[in-house]
Amino acid sequence: MYDYLKTVDRGLASVYFGYTLTIIVISIVAVIIYNVLNLVAPPGLAIPHAILLGFITGLISVIPLLGRNLLYWAIVLYLTIVAYQTNLTSLWFPIVFYVVMGVIFDNVIRTYVRPFLSGRLFHTGFVMFAYLLGPAIFGWYGIFLGPLIMVVTIQFLRVQLPKILPD
Repeated sequence: MYDYLKTVDRGLASVYFGYTLTIIVISIVAVIIYNVLNLVAPPGLAIPHAILLGFITGLISVIPLLGRNLLYWAIVLYLTIVAYQTNLTSLWFPIVFYVVMGVIFDNVIRTYVRPFLSGRLFHTGFVMFAYLLGPAIFGWYGIFLGPLIMVVTIQFLRVQLPKILPD
């Protein structure tokens, strides 16, 4: 039992440290992307407070499934209103922003970055399913329960099951 609890502890430390690391990576990459998008933004239509919004993007990623999308839609709405008031030909920029952030960036984070950083001791697919299915099944608590259940189950199968099964 001691070996099992020790491996569970190590697995949980890996997963949750990786989750914290993911928030930091999301923040840094979002700051970079927002500033690069501001370089190509039409005059008068820049993402306001790009550094602050980048860090908020990382923090809001704690909200499962729709956290970042709420922020993206708020920024798209702001950019659309500004483009509508200043120059209608600038409406392409809010669309480009959403495609870059809401489609490309969000899918890369959800599919590759979070499972990779959080799953150093586990198969990336298991971690990906834990983070996708946890919130879908348990709601807000699923962001923590999904990985917890995954770690407990996998470590049980690795450590305890071979001891239980007859030779």
